[in-house]
Amino acid sequence: MPHWVRLPVCRRSAQPDDAALGSLSDAELALRAGNGPEIERDRAFDLLFHRYVDAVHGYAFRRLGSREAAEDATSDVFHAIARALPCYRPRPDASFRSWLFAIAHNVIVDHRARQQRDRDVRRLDPLAAELFDPAPSPADLAAAADEGRWIRSLLVVLPSRERQVLELDLAGLKTAEIADVLGLSSGAVHTARSRALAHLRAYLAADPATTEALHATAAS
Repeated sequence: MPHWVRLPVCRRSAQPDDAALGSLSDAELALRAGNGPEIERDRAFDLLFHRYVDAVHGYAFRRLGSREAAEDATSDVFHAIARALPCYRPRPDASFRSWLFAIAHNVIVDHRARQQRDRDVRRLDPLAAELFDPAPSPADLAAAADEGRWIRSLLVVLPSRERQVLELDLAGLKTAEIADVLGLSSGAVHTARSRALAHLRAYLAADPATTEALHATAAS
């Protein structure tokens, strides 16, 4: 577990069957983590955490733009998930992943709002403005470029809805899951995705590497 996620862990002498738990689906694990036998709850949550922490952290980084902010938001997301799991009930028309990312989306929206308020305060404070550097750090730029996913840094040029759809695309969600997270129809998701890719192609049409990355994004 990353050091920046601090979740309470109860130590017990008996241990759950990890192999059996690891073979469960996300929804089954979520039920065990929220309302299963006490001995299994921590381990079931831990397995869910490890299945999704990288995707949530990547999503938070794309939304917030810095590693530190993404780590803070990811911690808050999993604390919110831990609190919500006792109320989780599987739905035939939605995946666990869409339930999880709906929570992540709402938490990160709150973090973005706080970021904006902080920026507004800095703009009003000449001394704070001098100390604040809005440019991404070298570490942030390296993270954005990792595994050829540097296209994330271009998402800022997109309208909000188009950007939200592509950010969830990059997190690995399917069209129906994105629709569920954002409260849209599947058709609206398809339209926003098409417009987003068209905008990015127009923005960097002369760059062959961008075209290749866009094709990879569209296929995700």
